[in-house]
Amino acid sequence: MQQDDQRPTHNTRLSAKDLSMLNIAAAAALHRTAELRSEIKQALANGLTTDEVRDILNEVAIHADSSVADCVRIAEQALTDPQQ
Repeated sequence: MQQDDQRPTHNTRLSAKDLSMLNIAAAAALHRTAELRSEIKQALANGLTTDEVRDILNEVAIHADSSVADCVRIAEQALTDPQQ
């Protein structure tokens, strides 16, 4: 892992879009609201649609606990105003 809180570099067979889906789900499930906003922006840049982002968050909400509502609120803000 790299220092200075950078993402690790690794080889993967997953596409950038697939990685974005996983990152959104993980950030939401772990209640990392600060990361969620940037993951959503990156996901949109990687080709996810706003409907796909919403579907991912709905699945997390079903399988995680109800406090994921904060992440859904942040995601909705990020999706309606991606420049924020």
